[in-house]
Amino acid sequence: MRCLLLYHTLCFSLMKALAHTVELNNMFGQIQSPGYPDSYPSDSKVTWNITVPEGFRIKLYFMHFNLESSYLCEYDYVKVRLLTFPNWARISTGESVRLREA
Repeated sequence: MRCLLLYHTLCFSLMKALAHTVELNNMFGQIQSPGYPDSYPSDSKVTWNITVPEGFRIKLYFMHFNLESSYLCEYDYVKVRLLTFPNWARISTGESVRLREA
C-alpha cells in the first residue's frame, strides 16, 4: 500500500489510528506511508495519533491512495477512529455531538 494523506485542523479533538506510532500535534501537516512513494515492507503497521487543542477538530484529505487488491481489503486498509470513545461512534452536525454505540 502507498498512501499520502494531508491533514488540516479545523475546529475538536480526534486521533487517527492505522505498530509504529507517530505523534502529530501541529495545526497542519502531511502523513505518508513509510517509504512513500514506493511500497512499504510487507506486514507493516503504522499508527498516527493526531491531537489538536480543545475546541478544534481534524479534517483528513487523501491525496493519493493505492491499495493491494484483496477481498474485503483484508491486507491493506486505513482505519480512522476516535480513540477517546473506543466503543462509540461519533456523529457531529456542528457544535453538538451525538454518540451511538458502534
